[in-house]
Amino acid sequence: MYLVNIKVKDNVEGNITDRMVQHRDWIKSIIKNNQLFTAGAYVDQDRAGMVLLDVDTKAAAENIIANDTFYPNEATYEINQLQVNFKPNN
Repeated sequence: MYLVNIKVKDNVEGNITDRMVQHRDWIKSIIKNNQLFTAGAYVDQDRAGMVLLDVDTKAAAENIIANDTFYPNEATYEINQLQVNFKPNN
């Protein structure tokens, strides 16, 4: 699994509300592909959140990130491999 911290920059082109709808559609596409464990926005940071991707390689995580509306220049993506010790239904 890979935990991806996402921080949207201030240089977003277009309407941020519309772009966030596109971003949420991207997350929905990850769900449809059964590659998302969970996702959410940080309550203590503006324009920031995380996705926890259920993939086996960093390359797979990078391929998913490449489809986000803010990629590559309008957000930062910090990718961290996560060793899962406990998981529901495991």
